[in-house]
Amino acid sequence: MGQSGAGKATLLYNLLRQVTVPFWCFDLKQDYRHFIADDVDVLVIPWRQFKFNPLKPPAGTPPRRWAQVIAEIFGHATALLSGSKNYLLKQLLTLYDYYDLFTAVEPPYPSLFELQQLLAADNINYVRKTADYCDTVQNRLDALTSGQALSSTAARVIRSSSFSPATSSSSSTGWRLVFNISW
Repeated sequence: MGQSGAGKATLLYNLLRQVTVPFWCFDLKQDYRHFIADDVDVLVIPWRQFKFNPLKPPAGTPPRRWAQVIAEIFGHATALLSGSKNYLLKQLLTLYDYYDLFTAVEPPYPSLFELQQLLAADNINYVRKTADYCDTVQNRLDALTSGQALSSTAARVIRSSSFSPATSSSSSTGWRLVFNISW
């Protein structure tokens, strides 16, 4: 790490020009836009148009295992301690259960926005340590999703469907289709 203008981006840019394997650059600051002129095999996707749902289990991966992987990666990337990581895993499993992913791994899949909504709906006694875990995970998710909220239509439907861990069940009808919000 170095101060602004020290050449960090230039060093990485020069190293990447020398590699012979495919790579991805997630470039919010447009430091690597020069790759377009250097290589015809470069595909540029504006980051706001990049659609990726990390909660969708890869083909052949059981949802329970994928929830464990996501909780571990998210926990490591955002420096969660074990209590918050375990709380996140429990919430991911609950969300997967709401989407019946343990029965059949097929669309629709939950997204990070539904996870945020689930955490917000969790009725936790704020004198318990679990409330701190919830707050920590919510804080990290807000940073990851740039604080974007659900669309007003989806939020209205979620509120009207009484989506909360205490009142929802996987046998509920109608709400599964509404929650398919791309991230």
